[in-house]
Amino acid sequence: MYRTALGAWFNAPEPDALAYQAVKYRSRDGWALADVLRLTRPTPRTAAHSAVYKWLVDGETGEEVPELIAAVTLLASMTDPSEAARLIGERRIPREAVPTELLNHREVWEALLEDMPQTALLRNLGKMTAVGLLAPMSAAAQKTAAQLIHRFKQIGATLRRGVCKGRIQDAGRVVDAATRFLQFNLPRQFRCDLLELHDHRF
Repeated sequence: MYRTALGAWFNAPEPDALAYQAVKYRSRDGWALADVLRLTRPTPRTAAHSAVYKWLVDGETGEEVPELIAAVTLLASMTDPSEAARLIGERRIPREAVPTELLNHREVWEALLEDMPQTALLRNLGKMTAVGLLAPMSAAAQKTAAQLIHRFKQIGATLRRGVCKGRIQDAGRVVDAATRFLQFNLPRQFRCDLLELHDHRF
């Protein structure tokens, strides 16, 4: 039964959406999507689905492979950070698919920041600061600060609706983790919002 359900998960998305999931979550917590494919053996519903499955299992690409996977394959062979950043921006490649050595370059993180989810934003504040992208009061830092404040407002609205204690504690940790960064980079119009949210203490 679980094989049928998992097989349906692989076949349900359109090829481009499946490619994004394959690239972003290719391997997590000791499991790889290739392992799941080997267990479930779904019958691909299109040639493009078949190409994604083959890439996950064998690392091979063919004519039917979605553009994102072709771009990720090309990125793996790149050493020039500027060229890599251009490709990341054009194909919206997620951080999980970027080779480790390229993640030491400011321009690569600048390209990633354009489409970075908020959870990933929080998790990578330190790294983006270390490579010089989030210099105090820089354009990138202020954009990031505005995104964080927007997230804090969402947390505050959730808390006002009433949530479990664990969610409240998680929210407090999120705010505390980003407050130090925001104190140095927050645009003036957002400073009152930060003080109000942080003093809430969740």
